[in-house]
Amino acid sequence: MANIGYLAGIEPDVLDELAMLGHRLVPLGTGADNHGKSLTCITKYDQIDLVVLRYHKLAEVASACTTASSQSDVFDISERSETPLLVVTSTETMDGLEDDLVNSARKTRASFVSPEKLVGQVKSSFE
Repeated sequence: MANIGYLAGIEPDVLDELAMLGHRLVPLGTGADNHGKSLTCITKYDQIDLVVLRYHKLAEVASACTTASSQSDVFDISERSETPLLVVTSTETMDGLEDDLVNSARKTRASFVSPEKLVGQVKSSFE
């Protein structure tokens, strides 16, 4: 199946379900949390097919990265590594996101998904 990178904060039940579907889970970090390889350092050669992270991690990655000064700059990291990002956040938060952040995501390989739709979105990504 797929290699799915994830940052701390993804629900253990979701990770269990993804593993049961046969996906290989790759821990990634923000660069400051020592959770795994820094998201800012992944390349297409890491062969990560998708990265899943919580919305609040965008700010952590941006603050830990010398090349990303804002949350939307993290999407450029996704584009450079040719790795899609699924940013998990509540529907209410999605409704309140700034237009420039949403537009930046649309121009890259990033998209937003609610927690209850995460597993379904991952499944549809690899069908």
